Amino acid sequence: MLLAIPPHLRTFSDQSNQFAPDTSSPLHACFLKQHFYLYYPLDSQFGILIMKLARPVVFVVGVFCLAAVTQLSADPLSVEAFASLPSVQSVRISPDGKRLAALVNSNGISLVTTLRIGSKERMKPVISTDNKKFSISWYNWANNEKLLISMRYPHRIMRTGTVETDLYSVKHDGSELQNMLDTRRANWVPQFRDRIIDFLEEEPDHVLMALDMDQPGVRDLYKVNVNTGKRTRVQRGRKNVISWMTDRQHRIRGLLTLIHKKYSVQVREVDGTKWRTLWEYQAFSDSVVSLMGFDWDPNILYVRAYHDGRYAVFKVDLRDENLTKKLMHSHPKYDVEGGLIYSSRQKKVLGIRDSRQSNGYVIWDVEMKRIFENLSESLPDTDNFLVDTSLDESRYIILATNDTHPGTFYFGDRNTGELSQFAKRYPLLGPDVLASKKRIQYVAADGQVIDGYLTLPRNFQPGTKLPAIVHPHGGPASRTRPGFDYWSSFFADRGYAVLQMDFRGSSGSGYEFMASAYKNWDTVTQGDIADGTRYLINQGIADPDRICIVGSSFGGYAALMGVASAGDLYQCAISFAGVSDLLALRNLARRFMNSELVEGQIGSRSRDLRAASPLSLVENIDDHVLLIHGANDRVVDVDQSRDMYEAMKSADKAVEYVELPHGNHNLSNHFDRIQTFKLMEAFLAKHSNR
Repeated sequence: MLLAIPPHLRTFSDQSNQFAPDTSSPLHACFLKQHFYLYYPLDSQFGILIMKLARPVVFVVGVFCLAAVTQLSADPLSVEAFASLPSVQSVRISPDGKRLAALVNSNGISLVTTLRIGSKERMKPVISTDNKKFSISWYNWANNEKLLISMRYPHRIMRTGTVETDLYSVKHDGSELQNMLDTRRANWVPQFRDRIIDFLEEEPDHVLMALDMDQPGVRDLYKVNVNTGKRTRVQRGRKNVISWMTDRQHRIRGLLTLIHKKYSVQVREVDGTKWRTLWEYQAFSDSVVSLMGFDWDPNILYVRAYHDGRYAVFKVDLRDENLTKKLMHSHPKYDVEGGLIYSSRQKKVLGIRDSRQSNGYVIWDVEMKRIFENLSESLPDTDNFLVDTSLDESRYIILATNDTHPGTFYFGDRNTGELSQFAKRYPLLGPDVLASKKRIQYVAADGQVIDGYLTLPRNFQPGTKLPAIVHPHGGPASRTRPGFDYWSSFFADRGYAVLQMDFRGSSGSGYEFMASAYKNWDTVTQGDIADGTRYLINQGIADPDRICIVGSSFGGYAALMGVASAGDLYQCAISFAGVSDLLALRNLARRFMNSELVEGQIGSRSRDLRAASPLSLVENIDDHVLLIHGANDRVVDVDQSRDMYEAMKSADKAVEYVELPHGNHNLSNHFDRIQTFKLMEAFLAKHSNR
């Protein structure tokens, strides 16, 4: 008998119809009608991929009727239009291409649902959650009948906040739901119970999972039956292994170990006889060699390593004793960050994903390159991303999006030449109402060129000085990406100029650029952000008396440090889930296995960490501050905001604090998002002197 299903998870089957949606929701019509049809005209010019059709395509889409909801009013857009979870968040296609599964959000409920393509059967709700106790981490088809769904939830071990995951198997109609892991006979209950290494397409009733059932942190590899949960160990674990990799023949071939900030990349011989150590390197060094994947030739391995100081993609022949890296793709200015694109049909690597390219891909295969070119011709106004394909690659899902287009999902069929729009991520938003992002550069005080994006309100008149928001990203080893994001779009809709920048410490611009912020969160990074604010003022865009700094996670730290160290530039700050105390961050990290990596980024000396913490600089803050934090945040502990609030309050500073009882680090709960954005809207309107 497998583990019981938590009561917070709503499940469905053909014999039960428990889901009762809010009748005020635009989803109501979809859920209550047994059959719901959408008709979309096609205008396709896809060459070999999509043929010109003489008639419209008809799809039974059920839940996907969200695409029909549009904004007809000229009134200002509601907070909900931006802050609601995406109506259709993601879509997956079954291996045989006959069914779709989608993650849908409505009125606080997140729901995985399925649909048989081209049939008149009603859509099937499979599993749902209100995102209070559990949230859906990911889902995918295990085979043509079964879905695997990972659920994520906050937990505590000896008063330390942690995150745990569970993996569920469920039939496409919502029946036969079961927990995939029976831990009753385990010596240890793994923290993460959803780690799939390989979906084993040639054995559709099994997946390969990494689970530390015998010893904490030592993950054995098990072949697990998706119908019964029965598992068979196929590889004993090793200490310090942090990841495993299979080749295209589904053999266990690669692993990565970490011991005291030293990484080791090992690969097993094709015949399975022994493991070879190929590369070793220190964390935070420029000697990184990371595994990307094997080619169908099991002796060919793709890796990512630095080339002229920037990440590039290489091919290595494992039969070469010198392990010569053959350069496959690089960029003269930026890191190449994307993964490999495989074709199971052609049994080859087609290219790589690279968001720095105009179409998001670098394609080596001639046929596939032509397909993507034709796709861009058919959808010329958007960036078009291949989301998923059937196993034979005849049917596929495309997401078309850009900065003013939050995303439309298309279903395509290469055999019939059909391409049809069926769902929008944010039905109330589109090019007619959204402000566009402009890519900009400015020069920091020491001459370093900083990339950024500037979003101006649609009604902006040149020469007008606007209230402005400086919006540093999280990470800091992350970056601002082109395309739609609901934060900057919302602020611009409210009349603000929004500046996002890739300060030093951001990823994507080479090793030295990122490494310059290690243990320098309070200096180099903050200087680049402040220089960006001055750029807005000097360009005549921002009214210097109406600028606020707003960020989440590391961006929240940057917001607090902004008003603590450069308060003359800002009138207010908002920190969502922000870090305020680096010393407490270090101390908490020491309870976990990655503490040395955390200290490698922020430092270890207590004196330095205190000096670089907003909590220690409260007396310097004279601007209004809003703190928002989720009680279930397991990335930045909620005490970071609680302690900052108490310190500011004790110092008689202007501070407000709102705690979200079920909130996490990513605003996964619909009502938390709405509340957070309404709080920010009111606070900014009051304190930016608009």
